[in-house]
Amino acid sequence: MTFPYQPTSIQWQFGLLSNAMGIADVNIPAPVPTSTTVVNGKTLYNYQLPTPYVITAAGTYPIRVVATNPTPDGCGGTQEIDFDVQAFDPPVADFNFTTNGCVTSPVSFTDNSNTNGRPVISRHWNFGDANTSALNNPSHTYAAPGSYTVKYSLITDIGCIADTASRVVTINDPPVALFTAAAPYCEGRSVTFTDQSTSPGGATISQWTWDFGDGSPVVVRNTSTNETHTYASAGSYTATLRVVTSSGCQSTLFSFPVTIIQTRLRILIYQLLVYLLVQRNSMICQLLVVVILSPAGHGISVMQELPRFKTPHIIIQPRDHLM
Repeated sequence: MTFPYQPTSIQWQFGLLSNAMGIADVNIPAPVPTSTTVVNGKTLYNYQLPTPYVITAAGTYPIRVVATNPTPDGCGGTQEIDFDVQAFDPPVADFNFTTNGCVTSPVSFTDNSNTNGRPVISRHWNFGDANTSALNNPSHTYAAPGSYTVKYSLITDIGCIADTASRVVTINDPPVALFTAAAPYCEGRSVTFTDQSTSPGGATISQWTWDFGDGSPVVVRNTSTNETHTYASAGSYTATLRVVTSSGCQSTLFSFPVTIIQTRLRILIYQLLVYLLVQRNSMICQLLVVVILSPAGHGISVMQELPRFKTPHIIIQPRDHLM
């Protein structure tokens, strides 16, 4: 309490509600000011109770302070000051978080505290990795996998401090997409791709996305399967795979180069045509019989008398006709 004079005594009357909590009235004779303040040349005297008190229930508590005011005639006067002390329940800090459990993805934190309607003037988040935040609903990305104890507390506008709330956030490495492809890589033949993907930390992989790199539709699977794919044309292709866990954590894209070669049949046809064109200019007639077996189970029979300057013919027949 602050007075513009030095009281000869101060009585603190806490009332029935406070008395019921064990807070007894206090009478201080000849009180000594704890400090003084000068305002506009006038000295003000500050007094306080010698011990603190704890109010154990929220509510409004009337308090009366009776000060004896000395007068020049020595008779003294009495000043009564009435005021209310309002006690609030302390705020309860609480929060939720959402994460896919992946070290490459941010964790979102949401304040879920109960402040009994009082506005918050200060917040403090500790993410358990030496990083902090004062935002209402922050997000944070962890640099390494592990289990982190996140702590959160706040202060309301009347100075009430919440107890610290704690939650454990577990972060894992992302899944690893991996596969092999069985040779040979021939046009027109199916290539088998064998999934070898893994997920550290025991997370379950729930989606596989295959792209064979030749413009064919992307293949999405919900279970691990060995894929087969047929490339229609020779060339260089890049097959890729990305996997996702049940919580939504994605792997990086795994790439595998696939070089598809022409079948031996096409190569031999080309060589045969070149040979026949050269032989066109021969001075003698000859009979050329060539049988080529292809991977598809067909053959090429070239049976044609080749007189000078006459164009050869190529006849494609089933293999059993050639035997």
